[in-house]
Amino acid sequence: MNKVKVILSYLFGFVVSVSLFLLVFLLIVKYSVFNKSFIYRVIDENNYYENVYKSIVDGVDDYMISSGLDNSVLDNVITLDSVKTDVKKYVDSMYIGKVYIANTDKMKETLENNIKDYLSKQNLAIESTHELDLFASDVVKIYNNEVSLYNMLNGYIPKIVKVNSLLNKCIVLCICVFVVSLLFLLLLKFINVGSCIMSSGFILLIVKLFVFERIDINNILIISDNFSKVLNSALKYLSVYMLEVSIILIIIGFMFSLIKNKRK
Repeated sequence: MNKVKVILSYLFGFVVSVSLFLLVFLLIVKYSVFNKSFIYRVIDENNYYENVYKSIVDGVDDYMISSGLDNSVLDNVITLDSVKTDVKKYVDSMYIGKVYIANTDKMKETLENNIKDYLSKQNLAIESTHELDLFASDVVKIYNNEVSLYNMLNGYIPKIVKVNSLLNKCIVLCICVFVVSLLFLLLLKFINVGSCIMSSGFILLIVKLFVFERIDINNILIISDNFSKVLNSALKYLSVYMLEVSIILIIIGFMFSLIKNKRK
């Protein structure tokens, strides 16, 4: 076998391994982080709605104590259903590249009316409508901050659609490069395709170990405790997927190599 054929075989073998690794990695990312169903699954598993609702209630309680008002003024103002609805709208909007802003006008109006009714029953006069409006605005702000993650992702949300589109193009490119390189490799009949598949699995495994073993996933804290729990869970899934797929690639590659060796 001439040297050119050997060099080309190793070259296409390398390209097959790298392109398959990139293809698998990008598919894992696409169907996890960029998959809305996956995010909702992680949200449900971590009781995100309930935790956000509890954080809102805890935050509002501090204002209630300092104001001297009874908790009854919060009746029908902040509910678990409203939190679920707004969080889902926030996530849905995020995946189409739009920033969702919860409409809290009715919530604020209900709170103000409840306060007025409470003061009326206690035979107390409203000294300042400005203070009433300010109090209601503060309560609504607590709600908005928890639901919209303190607006800290707003600058990145419009880029999500672009990144997802780029991800799709990269996947198509990897498929094309992988198929063309594989065809050339098969034509050259020098390097076992199984070894290339195994190499892809080992590359994915090394990347998984290098990245996730160096990151203390459980102690990542970004934006809020509630968001961090969801992020930590998503990263753990990503780590598990990479491990499982790498093992599958190594086994498939090994079987291909075994079958080819037996035919010799």
